[in-house]
Amino acid sequence: MISFGLITEGLTDQIVIENILAGYFNSPDLVITQLQPERDKDNDNKSTYGGWTLVFNYCKSRDFQEAL
Repeated sequence: MISFGLITEGLTDQIVIENILAGYFNSPDLVITQLQPERDKDNDNKSTYGGWTLVFNYCKSRDFQEAL
């Protein structure tokens, strides 16, 4: 199983990177987890919560350490 955790500025970055990885690896075992920003399940998997400040804050957080 190939797995990735994405820490991105926003949702559109996640979508583009997911598609690049899917095309490159072409594997049904590809697992991609969106770490930052988290996709909100209550609004059709979309999030407006993002930005570079949040990327840096996430990388300094305990959540980041636990994700590794």
